[in-house]
Amino acid sequence: ATLYTRFPQKESLLQSVVEDRAAAWSAEASKRNWMLGDTLEQRLKYYMDIAMSWAMDDEVRAFDRLLASTPAHVGRPLYEIRYRGMVDLLTDEIEEFTRTDAQPAKNSRQVAVDLMALITGWFRIETAMRTPSRRKAVEYGRHAVDLVLAARASW
Repeated sequence: ATLYTRFPQKESLLQSVVEDRAAAWSAEASKRNWMLGDTLEQRLKYYMDIAMSWAMDDEVRAFDRLLASTPAHVGRPLYEIRYRGMVDLLTDEIEEFTRTDAQPAKNSRQVAVDLMALITGWFRIETAMRTPSRRKAVEYGRHAVDLVLAARASW
């Protein structure tokens, strides 16, 4: 009875569980924030290391499969919250570190979206064909940062 009082619908229970796990994963990742680094490259690579490592985590992958199997009105908002959170974080970092550049980033959010598109696309393609290792995923995340930074003049 208590469960139904707190969560009258399955969707609200699922949302609560996903938000709880996302908060726990974020807290766990934050324990290593001392490793962030002092340059934009170091910080972006740090975030990609975290993102790609978590993407390969069995629990995270199970949650992703669960969200993918739920009706769109339930799973999509939860997925978007996670995605937007990462884009917001990357946007803030890019803005902060390019603010004093001779040529500040014109659209930091687009750069963050582009970086997320690179890793998301790679991850979806690779996992559709095989299960890449955590090491391979982290390597690709770092490569994606290198690609984005190499295009710095077009930001």
